[in-house]
Amino acid sequence: MGARCDSVFHAIPDPPHRPTQTHCDRSQVPGASACFPTTTATARHACLGLERNHRFAMVSRLLGRTRMSFRQPHTDAILVLGSLALGGCAYQADSFSYAREPFNGVYMTVDCLDVAIDHQSRRSASKNVITYAFGNRCDDPVVVDLASVRVFGRANDGTEMQLFAFDPANEIRAMRIDGRAVGREAIEYPSDDTLKSMCVDAGSITRSRVPRWVCFDDRD
Repeated sequence: MGARCDSVFHAIPDPPHRPTQTHCDRSQVPGASACFPTTTATARHACLGLERNHRFAMVSRLLGRTRMSFRQPHTDAILVLGSLALGGCAYQADSFSYAREPFNGVYMTVDCLDVAIDHQSRRSASKNVITYAFGNRCDDPVVVDLASVRVFGRANDGTEMQLFAFDPANEIRAMRIDGRAVGREAIEYPSDDTLKSMCVDAGSITRSRVPRWVCFDDRD
């Protein structure tokens, strides 16, 4: 699904506070776009060069390094990279990468979190897999609430619906990520219908009151 900026879906209610102006930045990901307020976080911190070791646990299963793997759909929640041990330099703001490995997807900054959101239709058994990669650009811990992420889909016949994470064991929950730490996760959002497009509110990851929508269509 190719990412795009649009008005998302009619099914999504208007937020209590809307940004005064938005624009699309296509520079970060070729062929993709991200909608975000013009007033983005500007805090930039240099790497301290100190040896740090952060552990961010979102699920009980730990996977090696930063590689992702996918299970067969509808047999278990697709939850990837429950923990990362970061040695050496901590995450650098605006880098959208760690250990020289860039985050995949559409780049956005939401409060203290640099987030990359991607759709994994070509690399998984299910077409409704969304991946999240994020780095805390601040020195203090920040909440990452993947359990509350708002995701909507549109079927081929135009039907719009809210999608929910496949999580039968209730493993997805709000967690705090340490300052300058990094995490990644992949989550399946099953649907009985074949979806033409999916939209994810990146702002809801940090419980922001301002929505930050990223949409993917079925060409991705």
